[in-house]
Amino acid sequence: MKRALIAALTGLALQPAWGQFTVFGLLDLNVSSYRAGSRSGTGNMTVMNDGTLNGIPSRFGVRAEEDLGGGWRAMAVLEQGILADTGQLGQGGRAWGRQAFVSLSSTEAGELRLGRQYVLSDLLIARANPFVNGMLHNPNTAIVNRGRNLPLFVNPPRADNVAQWQSPAWQGLVLAAQLAPGEATADRFHGLRLMQNLAKGYWGLSYELSSPRSGNAANKSWTLAGQHEALPGLKLMAALQRNRELTTTAGNGVAGALSNLLVDGPVAFTATGLDGITVGLEQNLTGPWILGLNHTQVRYLGASGQRASYGKLAVSLVYRFSPRTLSYLGLGHSTGDLRSYVAQQQILQAGLRTAF
Repeated sequence: MKRALIAALTGLALQPAWGQFTVFGLLDLNVSSYRAGSRSGTGNMTVMNDGTLNGIPSRFGVRAEEDLGGGWRAMAVLEQGILADTGQLGQGGRAWGRQAFVSLSSTEAGELRLGRQYVLSDLLIARANPFVNGMLHNPNTAIVNRGRNLPLFVNPPRADNVAQWQSPAWQGLVLAAQLAPGEATADRFHGLRLMQNLAKGYWGLSYELSSPRSGNAANKSWTLAGQHEALPGLKLMAALQRNRELTTTAGNGVAGALSNLLVDGPVAFTATGLDGITVGLEQNLTGPWILGLNHTQVRYLGASGQRASYGKLAVSLVYRFSPRTLSYLGLGHSTGDLRSYVAQQQILQAGLRTAF
């Protein structure tokens, strides 16, 4: 009786006036074997990683939605990152580091979101890679270049204090805009995105930049991405990114991934520009097997004309036990000028993921 009473009271506590209350989460862990480049200054290593590194980041969250009538809806989301290999919180130990926002939307006016949320380029990049930026295919996962994290595509992927408006869909075309005030501790962040959802894919374009507390606009980032289902079960995908006037001091938005952007290879320099391209495919095989393949290539640019390149070729095989649980095996190989200078010149990984 006591247990039944506690269960009943708990159920009441989780049944607010909101129309729908959802608890969700995901755990992704992989074992990865790294073969270091000969000039990386480190040795080979085998480690267990949370999906934050070459997987899908683990998380736990709650979502509440309420139908306000007349086509209007309210929503609140709290989502925390979890480093499942150690049990610690992600995003520097934040309680709700992945997302924390409230929104108001209608079919006529679109949606307004306020709080910590993803920057607009993140969705474009994610859908332009196999398994939605999963495993070794994620171009946002940094490599370790002689002790420093070196980004491929520039993507934070989220920012604080963001006000976002997204339009209703017009024949599949959706416009979104973001603004995050610096609040005297960071630069002001701006973002725009145009995305066209198609019957067999999508294309999208985003532009993001920072307004420094002193000086002209910086961290200017263009991203163009798309996906197309060429044949039943076969998706082709690609993305381009162009970054200019990169800085390391903005502290929000685009600059969030640039705190250690120093190329240290054949020619050592601080990169002020970065161009990237990723192309790939995802193919459903027999039964529950899925194959993913992509190649990401970036070029780092210095203020005085310096150049250095890095590329990552990745292939993964996924086995789906169910719609929510899968295992995966992947292989990654480095190319370009910096391949001998990175700690993960070659990667072999095996992982397991489940969601609820």
